[in-house]
Amino acid sequence: CNVYEVEKDQRNRMKFYFNGCSFTWGGGLDTECGVDPYEHRWTKLVSDYFGAEETNHSERGGSNERVLRYLFAEDHDLGSYDCIFIQLTFPTRQEFWNTRRRKWAKFNPLFAIRKPQEYEKEFGPDCAAWSEYYLTDLYTDKYGMTKELIAYNSIVSHLKLLGKPFFMSTVSKYGHINYDYNFFTEKYDRISAKDKHASVKGHKQIADSIIHKVKDKL
Repeated sequence: CNVYEVEKDQRNRMKFYFNGCSFTWGGGLDTECGVDPYEHRWTKLVSDYFGAEETNHSERGGSNERVLRYLFAEDHDLGSYDCIFIQLTFPTRQEFWNTRRRKWAKFNPLFAIRKPQEYEKEFGPDCAAWSEYYLTDLYTDKYGMTKELIAYNSIVSHLKLLGKPFFMSTVSKYGHINYDYNFFTEKYDRISAKDKHASVKGHKQIADSIIHKVKDKL
């Protein structure tokens, strides 16, 4: 085929949008499995199956706040996508505008306690102490579940208005929302008992399951 036909084929390809945390980015594939996440993660496998172009804005350690920011404040044209895949993550995670570095900064209170020196460089010396206070005195399941429900309903309402097929997933332990897929409860091959991310085999299993569910939406 000629160049024109190739360009026409590219224009006519479906476009899939993905956003989430490391479970959608492909966490552990590079560091633990020694493979390229961009070639082996489930989002690539799902996109390839449908012959779609993959746009993946996921980020390791990302929060629900980050997903909401991308959808509602970063001016992404979601209307240009044929299917939208959103994965929500642990509601304890947050993000802030780091005035010193002039960028959005990921913040995970659990990691801040485990890695105080690393987070001290990012947020200051009181970071670990504040994180412990937040988790023990401020954060409750009621609080986390409500934050997650607000994020979920905001996203679903927005995507329904767009009139585009969408797929909602999560890693949250709470079972109060009926997601299309839950990485916390679904069974698939994981990297190790310590690292709960999907292995290369696990990403294939996840892709197969999601492909089966998405077929009815497209």
